Amino acid sequence: MNTALPYPMERVMAGLLGYCMATIAGMAQMDCIQRYDDAKALFDNGERKVCIQVLDTALNRCAKDRDVYGRMLYLKSLAEAGEDSLDRMRRDLERLYRSDRHFVIKAYDPLIKGRTGEAELYGAWENLHTDLRKDLGRWRAGVSVSFSSTIIRTTTDRKVLASDEEMDYGTSIGWDAGGTMEWEIIPNLALTASAGYGVTGFEATNGPITYKENMTRVPMSVGVKKCFWLDRSAFVPFARINGGFGWLLRDEAQIERVDGQDTRYLRSINMDRLAERRQDQFWLEGALGVSRKAGHTVLSAEVAYDHALTTLTLDSAPYTNAELLADYYYVDNTLFMHAVVLRITAQYVLDYHNKNRIHP
Repeated sequence: MNTALPYPMERVMAGLLGYCMATIAGMAQMDCIQRYDDAKALFDNGERKVCIQVLDTALNRCAKDRDVYGRMLYLKSLAEAGEDSLDRMRRDLERLYRSDRHFVIKAYDPLIKGRTGEAELYGAWENLHTDLRKDLGRWRAGVSVSFSSTIIRTTTDRKVLASDEEMDYGTSIGWDAGGTMEWEIIPNLALTASAGYGVTGFEATNGPITYKENMTRVPMSVGVKKCFWLDRSAFVPFARINGGFGWLLRDEAQIERVDGQDTRYLRSINMDRLAERRQDQFWLEGALGVSRKAGHTVLSAEVAYDHALTTLTLDSAPYTNAELLADYYYVDNTLFMHAVVLRITAQYVLDYHNKNRIHP
């Protein structure tokens, strides 16, 4: 005889627990709605102070129900405007924004139309959104594009022939693009991280020799960014310091030797030099810039200086390339690739601070 129950006891208990939790949540929501209705009735009867007291008591209990919570803060702000408690009104309007940043207060809303404090409430809401343009949020992510001008520093003066002129190193314009993210650990102080793909390089000449080297790399960085709020300005200046790491994917050089009786027939050549380069590059970066928020998008422009911590050239490689030495009279110097960088960034605010920052 089969005495097994049609459903295991665990399923029955789980179902009962789920039902109880749903019932409790429903009762809590009904309680919040009732409290809002009670406060609304008091407000309609002109009892604004009692309305504010009722809402103050209810807000902590109803914070998880965003819809009711938002309506409570909206009603409380209007009651405070009617009581000329304008500082409290501004604080509650910002609380409303931080609980639901998509909340919209409309000038023709029947709840505020013709009410005492209507103009103060709507004006404060408009001013709040103007002030919030310098609140860049707690978590933001997006894309960046950079343009760099290399600055070459050499620590050797190698020559193939004693009569050769010294190499003159020129700048080369590079670029990189990629993703970037920032997380504010405290207001206005953020941890930053980025990764991308780009091209950089340098040029060297000494009369008969023209040498150009182009590198493709994957740059990554982590750092700290400090923002500064200015009174009555939506622009947010910032300073940032990063540690950078780059991995060379490709390195190609183009070499020409253009004069001399014994070299006039030498053709221009392209040569892979990756094996003679240090593929892992490290640098420090300092930057100054300014940001401006449009909607929930943060646009930034900055100028940075990258200070190379590692050489591009390998110490063991300068004299290993026989073709460059014998035919083109070119030898590598030990060099560092610093750079001046112009960077444009666009980030979307994924999350805002929960606590007030404009009207604490």
